[in-house]
Amino acid sequence: MIPIRSLMLCLLLAIPFLSFSQDTLYLNDKWKPASKSEAAFYRLTWPKENDHYKVEDHFLDGKLQMSGSYLSADAENKAARDGHFVYYDHEGNIKSEGSFSAGQHMGKWEIYFNGSSYIKEQLQYRADSSFYGIFYDSILHTTKYEGEVKSKKRTGIWKSYFRNSSIVREQTEYGEDSFAYRIWYDSTSHTILGESKSRGKCPIDTARYYYAGTHAIIEEVVYTNCKKTILRDYYKEGTLQRLESYNNDTMSEGHIYDATGKEVPFSKKPFTFVQQMPQPTVDLNQYLRENLFYPEFARRHNIEGRVVTKFVVNEDGTVSNLQIVKGIGAGCDEAAMRVISEMPKWKPGKQNGQPVKVFFTLPIVFRLENR
Repeated sequence: MIPIRSLMLCLLLAIPFLSFSQDTLYLNDKWKPASKSEAAFYRLTWPKENDHYKVEDHFLDGKLQMSGSYLSADAENKAARDGHFVYYDHEGNIKSEGSFSAGQHMGKWEIYFNGSSYIKEQLQYRADSSFYGIFYDSILHTTKYEGEVKSKKRTGIWKSYFRNSSIVREQTEYGEDSFAYRIWYDSTSHTILGESKSRGKCPIDTARYYYAGTHAIIEEVVYTNCKKTILRDYYKEGTLQRLESYNNDTMSEGHIYDATGKEVPFSKKPFTFVQQMPQPTVDLNQYLRENLFYPEFARRHNIEGRVVTKFVVNEDGTVSNLQIVKGIGAGCDEAAMRVISEMPKWKPGKQNGQPVKVFFTLPIVFRLENR
């Protein structure tokens, strides 16, 4: 028979081990309780301490998937998450980390690129679940864009940046009722290239487009009840070049003026598709290899990508109305515009056998050799 004194001593020695024991719960791939044979993860929960349960989720091979603390031991109660949490991938890299308050994101959260220590998103949460987010480039790790989200919608001013730059590429102000006021900028002069307003998918008021590097308007489009009603094109000097009136998005009247203000015979805006599309008179790939200048800034910072250009091939094969549809900045947009503007004349596009103005879209790829 074990003496009572010895039995009490054994119980006292066992208490510390009991207090640090943990419960194991198996979870399936949807984070629901499951049998061990159906499990994708398992959860370790330590006894309650300071009103919180310490919790760890593990992959089945034992590697840590999450560490945090809960207000209850209920595995399915997301509202019980409270305190600092860290999530890991299977290789042990941190995927994200931040704090919860009674199940709600709170304060700063950082999300990382897969398998990397570089931050992909940095979010600052508020008590009303809105947050301000900064989103980073996967290669250069500079800010791509930033702004505020409230009720799962963008609100206030959002900014996007040229690559490897603190210069704003595009700024959009979001308001109530899906209102958006958008401005986009030139990558070299940083002057406005265009501005427009919309409510949802409905364009409103007047959209304006500018000659690159100037404040001179190249085109104005007036919208009424979501429909285009007036279009005005201008010469760079500011005199009117084209005036078109529209009824229910269909042109009802048009006028064209030369640089002196004299009206000339009217012709419609360039076609997008014609029976015979324009063709270059040189080997395009060879011409670009021999004439495309790779900006030193872009080369030095290993900036690569595709610049999408759009221009008009006129009836005589000359190129005009050159613009950047999608650029990458760092001087590449301007280099693409230069190489196209200096191209030999094209074979013009034809409709019903007659040469006509045609819009043409041409992507130009900037790729560094020996990388």
